[in-house]
This record gives sequence, C-alpha cells and structure tokens, in this order.
Amino acid sequence: MIEKHKRRSFALAAASVVLYLLAACGGLSTQQKAATTEATTALRKLEAASQVKTSSYREYSQLMIEAKARVNQAVAVVPNGELKNELNAAMEAYTDAATAWSAMLG
Repeated sequence: MIEKHKRRSFALAAASVVLYLLAACGGLSTQQKAATTEATTALRKLEAASQVKTSSYREYSQLMIEAKARVNQAVAVVPNGELKNELNAAMEAYTDAATAWSAMLG
C-alpha cells in the first residue's frame, strides 16, 4: 500500500510539473489549462484525503467521483502525451486505493 501511495504521489507531482511547464510555454489552450487545473485540484483533494483519516469510505468515494469526472474532462481535451498519461496514472492509483479500501470493508 505504501508503494501505491508513492506511485500516486509521484504521478500527481509529475502531472503538476507537466501542467506548469506546458502552461509556461504556452503549450495548452485556455480550455485545456482550465480542465487540467480542475483535474489536478480534484486529485489533490484525494491526496489530502488519503493523508488524513477521512470520515468514511463514502466521503472518499464522493471525492473519487469528482476527481474521475474532472480527469475525464481533462484527458478529453489535452493532447496525447505525458500530461494525459500522468493524469490517467494518478487516477488509476487512486482507483486502486479505493478498491483496496472497499475490499478491507468486506
């Protein structure tokens, strides 16, 4: 589980760096920047929830729904490449964590 947390944190950090670099270089349109910023914000909420004891699996699930919707919106508009890959990898890692938590609940 610690390894998945490290992978998730790395994926989120990598997505943030790629977003920053693309934005600084003018590589993303206004729509792409907005969608990607919303996705990384939602992923950061998940990161924060995984670092503290959230009140319930249900609360985490709600954050997952929000993050998945934002990530889907972002990957639909950003070009194929590292940013899209990192957003998908971060979402996959959080999905794995949710699956593990759900299995622990029985």
